[in-house]
Amino acid sequence: MNKFLLIDDENSRLGAYKELFNFVEIEYMEDASEFTQYMEKNYDGYIIDVMLDGRNSYSNNYMTLSFESVIDRIPYNKPIFIVSRDWQEVVAGDAMRILVQSEKYKNILGYFSWDLIEKGEIELYRNFSKTQLNNFEGIRIHEIGQDEDFTILQISDLEFGNPEQYDFIKASERELIRLIRMDLSKLAAGKQKVDMIAVCGDITYTGAREQYTEAAVWLKDFCSQILKGSIEENVIFVPGNHDFNISSTLENYYYYDFLSKQIKEREEIINEYDNLGLMNYFRFVYEFTGNNQLLLNPKHYYINKSLKDANIVFVQIFPIRYMTKTGKFEYILSDDDLYAIEQELKELSDIVTCIIVSHVSYQVVNMLDATSGVTSGVIEDFINRANIKIWMYGHAHARARIDDIDIGGHKRLISNSDALLLNPVARCPNSDGGYTLMNFKRKDGKIIAVEYMRNNMCERKEQPFLNK
Repeated sequence: MNKFLLIDDENSRLGAYKELFNFVEIEYMEDASEFTQYMEKNYDGYIIDVMLDGRNSYSNNYMTLSFESVIDRIPYNKPIFIVSRDWQEVVAGDAMRILVQSEKYKNILGYFSWDLIEKGEIELYRNFSKTQLNNFEGIRIHEIGQDEDFTILQISDLEFGNPEQYDFIKASERELIRLIRMDLSKLAAGKQKVDMIAVCGDITYTGAREQYTEAAVWLKDFCSQILKGSIEENVIFVPGNHDFNISSTLENYYYYDFLSKQIKEREEIINEYDNLGLMNYFRFVYEFTGNNQLLLNPKHYYINKSLKDANIVFVQIFPIRYMTKTGKFEYILSDDDLYAIEQELKELSDIVTCIIVSHVSYQVVNMLDATSGVTSGVIEDFINRANIKIWMYGHAHARARIDDIDIGGHKRLISNSDALLLNPVARCPNSDGGYTLMNFKRKDGKIIAVEYMRNNMCERKEQPFLNK
């Protein structure tokens, strides 16, 4: 269960807080003089009273604490709920200015009023808080049992808008669902639906807004038939090269000259507008799942904690950058990207299994810094340092496969899904299936093996999960 730190000078509210936030564990900071020690702990989120003046506290220690000092010490990218009895006084004061200047206002999931809570609005606030928390960093409210197995369906390369996409999309969908259910019955007896779906990129053909709209309609219908839980909690997306809207990044190569009133070509290519290429994708994810974090803070990776309570974390990477005039895509992660991912994973020290969800193989991802050698060897080192157990990807348009391979002296599981909804003439030779389906076997809260179908037979891999 996620643990939140409660900071409120009025300790008589503790019972109401526990009733309101009964879906997380709450630790109350009883003694404000120990604030520094509390800030050294790793919490999943924070609940803060804006007016920390000690007037209603049984301890005068809160008189030494300010809202500004609290906000300053809270880590970035942690969810925050703000509570106050007098919002008119708060707005007239410095609290909003403090939040904006710290940029942590982006992580505030709710502004609550004690007047409404005392009038019996706890259930309304609780439902709202659950939804907000689920959307933030993919935190899942519903826990998985200690020894409960779970299934992941991996798909990719839908390419809505591609002329080669199947003409009879509904007919192919029915056949696809029939095949998935047939495999599922062999892997996990009694299950008719999968627990999670990972979409490994190329949702669209050119990243156009209307293509995402068309994809959303199909995906929602597909998920309603094959996905066990909610879309918001149980679908993971990463973008592919086809999801990158090239037209949005043209200012990398051209600019408008106000003196001549002409559009001119830049002498040197810049990369300031790369993130605009994925803006339609970020909007699609927000509209599909409710997760707005990438819209607020675009970056080349995302740590998904939807299975954190099951000791699993997903690292979704988006290394696509359109960098050449010849139309060649580069798949790049910077030193800063890798360092940031490793630091975030260190905070999750209890996590046993880290899974990369990507559009491309680790062998394709390069480094931005040329001094790194621009080879997959750097990524291999990262895989071992971060103890990545599984790398899931699409892109290849080749036969779907799951295998354990040696990376830097350790066995890692790779899973490659085939193009799902493309006409066979647009695929590589011998490609079939269009998806991979994995059943993760768990014991004592850990993944001990993965089972999957190959040639209509169930196979099992254990070696990648034996590594510490």
